[in-house]
Amino acid sequence: MTAPRAAAPAWMADAVKLNPPYTLWGPGQDYMRHGNGWDESVRFDWSDRPDLDNWNEVVHFHFKIRGAGGDLGEDNSAPSSLVLTVWMLHPRKSAARGAEIVVEKADLPAVLAWLAYAAKRNADRFAKVVAAAGGTP
Repeated sequence: MTAPRAAAPAWMADAVKLNPPYTLWGPGQDYMRHGNGWDESVRFDWSDRPDLDNWNEVVHFHFKIRGAGGDLGEDNSAPSSLVLTVWMLHPRKSAARGAEIVVEKADLPAVLAWLAYAAKRNADRFAKVVAAAGGTP
């Protein structure tokens, strides 16, 4: 019998509570292979994340907690890191990829602001359509 896993720190558990309903996708899943090209998934530290601009858009996200041996649930290791998984588009290249970004506690406010900015960019892009539809998405 294995020992029970330690509980995740509250800041990690609180981030996971922000997840949208569907989170069963990410690098290494849904035909996303790891690599460096735009048709491959990538992993970043927060300091190396791509900027949101005319070439990089975030259209979906979820947080997960990793243990020392992998995603929690895959083993019984203690929580060791929070990972933000994002689905990024590169409209000018007609490309999309998943990206995993390791999030430290001190970076979480900036990560949330980055996601809020991504949401605003997407909402602004569709604002005229929403207004033309009578204001209801």
